[in-house]
This record gives sequence, C-alpha cells and structure tokens, in this order.
Amino acid sequence: MKIGILTFHRARNYGAFLQSISLCSRLNMENGIEAEVIDYDMLKGHNAYRISPFSKKYLRHFGNFFFDVKMKKAFDRGYEKTKKLRSEETLVSDSLEEFQNFVKNKYDVIIAGSDEIWNLNHLRGFAKPYFLIGDLGCRKFSYAASSRSKFDMLNEKDHALLRQALDEFEFISVRDEMTYNEIKSAGIPEEKMTVSCDPSLLYHFDVAKRDIAELTKGQSIDKNKKNILVLCENRQVKRKIKEQLGNEYNLISSAIRTDGYINVPDLDPFEWMEMINSVDLVVSSFFHGICYSIMNNTPFIAIASSESRRSKLDGLLSGTELEYRFIDHKDIGNVSWREMAEKFTENVDFSKFVEARREGFDRYLERLKANNE
Repeated sequence: MKIGILTFHRARNYGAFLQSISLCSRLNMENGIEAEVIDYDMLKGHNAYRISPFSKKYLRHFGNFFFDVKMKKAFDRGYEKTKKLRSEETLVSDSLEEFQNFVKNKYDVIIAGSDEIWNLNHLRGFAKPYFLIGDLGCRKFSYAASSRSKFDMLNEKDHALLRQALDEFEFISVRDEMTYNEIKSAGIPEEKMTVSCDPSLLYHFDVAKRDIAELTKGQSIDKNKKNILVLCENRQVKRKIKEQLGNEYNLISSAIRTDGYINVPDLDPFEWMEMINSVDLVVSSFFHGICYSIMNNTPFIAIASSESRRSKLDGLLSGTELEYRFIDHKDIGNVSWREMAEKFTENVDFSKFVEARREGFDRYLERLKANNE
C-alpha cells in the first residue's frame, strides 16, 4: 500500500519538519506500507519563508537576517538527509487543480496531517489542497490534523465545499478537542472520527547526547554551569529568565534570535533534537519543543506564553501526570524562574506518558489497512 502524507513539511519550523518525518517513519515500520511525504507547498507558504535583506521585518533588527540565513542553510541540510522519505517530484502552487493533477492516482491512500493544516486563520487561509478536495484516485484519511479556527468564518460556498470534502474522508483523526468539535459540527459522524496524539510521539529517533560546546559551534560556554534551552517568542518571559538565571546558567536560544542569549541558528532538525537531549532543562512555549523534550526524557517547563499557545499545550498536558509542568499565560508574570529551574532539573522518565498517548494508533492502523485493494 503506497501512502502519501500531505502536511506543512516545508515550513522552516523544527516541529513541522520533524512531525512529518516521524509519521512517515512510523508508517514505514509496518509490513506492506510504503509511505512518503508529498513534496508539495502552497505558494503562499513558500513566499512566507523567503529571506530578503530588504524585508520590513529586518529593518529594526538586521541581526535577524543573518540568523535566518543560517537557519535556512541548516534546514536545507535536514531536507537533504531525508530526501528518500519525500516524493521525487515537487510542486509549489496555490492552484487546487494543479495539486489534484500532481497527486491523482499516485497513491492508494493520502493522509492529510499532522499540524495545523486545517487552520483557516493561517497564512495560507482556506488551504483547499489540504482538505483533499476532488477526485484524487485514492482513499482519504487524516492524522492528527488541527484547525484551531472556526469553520463558520467561511462564506456559504466555501463552507459547503469544506463539508463535502470532509464527508469524503474515510476516517478523520484530529489532534485536539477543538478541531474534533468543528469537524463534528460540519456533520461528520463520530464513528468516523478520533482524537490522536501528535506523530512526534509515535516515533523515537536515535538521538545522541552531545557536548553543548560542540552543539553551539564554538560559542562561549561555561562548562561549570548547567544549560537551559529556551524556545519562546515572548520577550517578557525571556527577559525575566535572563534577569533571574543569566548568572547561574548558560541560556541558549534556537529558532528565534534572543539578545543576551547564546543563539544557535544553524542546527538542522536532528541537531536540534540533540540539543534538546543534551541540555539540563527546556523552557518552551512551542508545542513540539515540549513533545521532543518528552520523547528524550529531558526535564521541561511548558509555558502558554499567549492565549494562542495555550490550547495546544493544555491539550497535550491537561489531566495527565505532567500537568504540573505547565504554566498558563495568566501566571507567567509571577513565576520565580530560579525556583522553577531548581525544581525541574531532576532526571525524569516520561515513557509511561508516551505509551499512553500511543494507545489508539494500532486501531488507526487497522482502519488504514482495511478495505485496501
């Protein structure tokens, strides 16, 4: 059975890259399945990640330009390492018709997801290809897709098109309760739906522990200090962490350039996982930063640095044995980071949490393998 995975794998985003590779690698562990990531990107998404020194976002902080250039080169290395897991042909287009022609009759099954491929507020808007609209000559599934948006924001014509597209899915797996409720409100029966864990929790990469000085590529590291990786866009949080912990810990930032931190832009996605596996603590508002901390048994603190970040992290941790590691955005102004760092740098084992999240995947595979001609 040949399976194509359609997701945001070309975003210059560690989580987006790795979740696609995780799902593909996990599916390829099954006998009789040959999975690959469909090398497709919408033009809107492609253009959003272009780097130009004349872009407005670099006018006030030109150092970010060099940071992003290095990060792009690192991701290019990552794509080269995983090229065998992607389709040989590539398409960049906003045209639904071009997408349909690109994938039609090439796969037995197309899986849409994971990530926020159904987020109508995303830069891609109503991304019609990711709803697998039209006759594609294959069965249609989703896995851990997320919307984090209300479908009724669409006009009447597009809303009807979305409902029809969802109805053509053989089975729909979503990542969160909000998306589940939106799909249900579109008239999809609950027996065709489930909530699944993110694919980052399905596949364990063989990630090495490495010397932090090596991973930071020659930058000044005090080997007498512990290391904290901060993955966060909230400037207030990062400033408070630096004020309270800057003299006691090496504070490292990747993905986002942060003044006063040890910035490491040129980690490819696998080196990024090695960094997570090698530090003493991860402080992250990024969903996949927490997922890969869990997968590598790295102590972490999850921060809902804004309301938009809250729903994903809350959905992952709320009601579980790891809920105590979650700080809501309403409480971040009162956090003692020194106390938190001392409390959460102990050795941990998150394997039971991961095993519990994976429980439904076997049932998903049964549906995937059923009725395949």
